[in-house]
Amino acid sequence: MGLCNLMAAWLALLLGRLGLRSPSALDGWTRHSGVNCYSGKGATDLEAHSGHPYGTVSLEECKAACESLDGCQGVVVSWSIVSVLRGKVVCYRRGSIQLDQCLDHTLVFDLWTRAPSPPPGVPGTYGCGVAIAGDWPNCGAQFSEQYAFDLGALMRKAQNVVGAGQPLWRYDWRSTQHPTGGPWTYVAMDWCPSGGKNEHPDPNGPSPGLMGWNEPNVPGQCNQDAGDSKAVGEFVALARRFKQVGKFVVSPAPSLDPQWLDTFLGVCSAQGFFGVDYLAYHHYVTCNDDTSGNSLYGEMSSVIESFIALMNKWNGRGFGIKGLWITEIACAPVGGWGNLPYRWALGKPALLMEKFIDIQRNYPELKTWSWFGYGGFGNLWDQSTSALTSLGNMYFSHCHPTRAGGNRTAATSLGLPGGLVGEALREALVVV
Repeated sequence: MGLCNLMAAWLALLLGRLGLRSPSALDGWTRHSGVNCYSGKGATDLEAHSGHPYGTVSLEECKAACESLDGCQGVVVSWSIVSVLRGKVVCYRRGSIQLDQCLDHTLVFDLWTRAPSPPPGVPGTYGCGVAIAGDWPNCGAQFSEQYAFDLGALMRKAQNVVGAGQPLWRYDWRSTQHPTGGPWTYVAMDWCPSGGKNEHPDPNGPSPGLMGWNEPNVPGQCNQDAGDSKAVGEFVALARRFKQVGKFVVSPAPSLDPQWLDTFLGVCSAQGFFGVDYLAYHHYVTCNDDTSGNSLYGEMSSVIESFIALMNKWNGRGFGIKGLWITEIACAPVGGWGNLPYRWALGKPALLMEKFIDIQRNYPELKTWSWFGYGGFGNLWDQSTSALTSLGNMYFSHCHPTRAGGNRTAATSLGLPGGLVGEALREALVVV
């Protein structure tokens, strides 16, 4: 055995006796032997003076210094024979660690990573979200920051109905919240690998998770090929960073099209990423003049079951997907998207809302949802007063429904009352 190998073996034995290279299952830390991460090589440097250590301290003191610093995900420690004999290491605190980009097989460095905090629950678990941006109440001005309305007032009206202390969340198709935050939870979206605002969410930001691309199967939206391994690889790299800090990952949200998502998950799997927590999709439901409530329920039931089947398929292949998000749902225009000029059938948004509440009750796989409350799709607020419409009151009063567990494929009529009362509510959006 060469001198270098003898020295390495001796140091490894000594380090083990001192606890510097022992497994750390009991304290929530994981050792990556021989790994060195630093700025430009898989991590960010968190010390006040880049390139300088926190100090020469014991390993436990090094870990404690990391735990006391926001954004610290781990420490790189280096050592020499002298420092080991003194029971000390040279300590460097690191953030935004990406193991696959770090240096490996180094002789005098080890990386220790903190166990991530338990992933936060879905914002508004079994509850509703608000999809709204600066162009409300008219849609089409993507990423608008106009906000010619009081967002805080709208959200307060919603929270009053949801109930004090009950979760309510919001997204705006952006990576950071506009125009301001509030007592609600904001979830950041990665619009696409390119295009949009060319912005991507920060894993160390306030968002509890990552929402994937917006309608990647639709021209004019993200419009991204699910089989593009380079683009999917960019999403995977960002998603890994969210997972490393204990946050959840939501898939891209195609408009219907489970096949698109099936292909996407296949590429994720091929790249060794199985960390998608929730599958998302959008559904603009057929709402023609003669569409019945049973037809609305049947279409939603058929679609959600296709995504449940997709979830079960990939959970059988190594994923741990926990449920579904419907991040846009509303009535499609009468006759479909190709039938211009657009119009919406009187009373159908309210009828759809009623049947969607039945879906919420009957499908516990559906973890959260956002109504698309724009224009003819079905406003949740009156734009002149910020008061909730009857549709908005119905939506927010069912934010946290009791799960029925009944006949999933048949409408249960647990929403609006029937007869003339229910019909009157469906025919008008009365301000409340």
